[in-house]
Amino acid sequence: MKLTEHCKKRIQQRGIHPDTIYLIKEHGRKINTHGDFKMFLDKKALKSLLNCRDTGNNVKRLERQLKTTAIVITGCGSQCITAMKIHESKRLNWKNVRWN
Repeated sequence: MKLTEHCKKRIQQRGIHPDTIYLIKEHGRKINTHGDFKMFLDKKALKSLLNCRDTGNNVKRLERQLKTTAIVITGCGSQCITAMKIHESKRLNWKNVRWN
């Protein structure tokens, strides 16, 4: 997946590790938004990644970041448009998002 220049800036500004973006893209939950997708890792996906032998150590290292990061990708999934931090105290307008 290619990162746009905007996405690269946001990752650098927000201190997000590039592996976090990759893991969210590969294992995250998608929500359709006007032709693009917002993606994040829910607790179920994070738990299964932590139990996986192949990715477990890397996920453990990035666990905190994986819980608080979301990305926006193009509809075809070829580019990451932006990355953002999720704060549970702020209201989310995403359909069917459950944090528990």
